[in-house]
Amino acid sequence: MTETAPFPKLERGIVAILRGLKPDEAVAIGRAIFEAGIEAIEVPLNSPAAPPR
Repeated sequence: MTETAPFPKLERGIVAILRGLKPDEAVAIGRAIFEAGIEAIEVPLNSPAAPPR
């Protein structure tokens, strides 16, 4: 299954891709990236700790 959502135009045109992210680290890492000026993140759900589809 592939889902997409509308994506606004980014000021910087940068998307951080976070692979191998542990669920308990996700919020803190996402906030730090956003505070550093990166407007968008992608978290691939292909790790053993990913939620079920």
